Amino acid sequence: MPSLTILGSLNTRPFAGDDLQILSLVQGFFRILQLCCLVIPLAANYYFDYSSGRNLTINGIPPWCPAYHDKDVGGYLILTIEDRENTKIERIDNTGIIIILSFFSVFIDLAWAGAVWSAASVGTPTETTTRDGYLRPLLWSKIFIINLFPAILFSYGIYAVDAQRRNNYGCGDEEPIYYPDDSVWFLFYSILIVSYAFELLIWAAVLVNKIV
Repeated sequence: MPSLTILGSLNTRPFAGDDLQILSLVQGFFRILQLCCLVIPLAANYYFDYSSGRNLTINGIPPWCPAYHDKDVGGYLILTIEDRENTKIERIDNTGIIIILSFFSVFIDLAWAGAVWSAASVGTPTETTTRDGYLRPLLWSKIFIINLFPAILFSYGIYAVDAQRRNNYGCGDEEPIYYPDDSVWFLFYSILIVSYAFELLIWAAVLVNKIV
């Protein structure tokens, strides 16, 4: 199959011909795997932390810091009347933001893969004019709109981890009791962020293919 011209000299070579059914199938499988193995487990863990109060901060101090446990005894916050007036209790929302955007990105991309599969079924191997008219706008939307989600998720994910480490995980001058980076859920989080980078590199390869 000849490659499909997306814009000017930019085409789908070397990853697909002009039918794109295999590409949409691989994309859909990748998204389902990402959803089931990474996003849903992270969402389940976040819900457990949310319902149990494990992601609460006291005056910006997270539960892995020694100062947090000055007010936390056996999972209960011990506050005086004066403490209640001066204490600010909030939730750690970085992971929640990543999870919500990830769900949205997955379902948008699955809808896109389904649309590409349907459009790629139009016409015949020798008659591609009608099919190309459907596929080209879908590829434009993928490159210039849908790809913004993995780009934002990758950038925000790296920024959130870097900011937390630079801030000594919110513990000030104290040594954290434990490091959130040591948990298995941070490994899930890291793999999810790397998967977005891998996805963006595919489109970067398409562009580089036109240069080299």
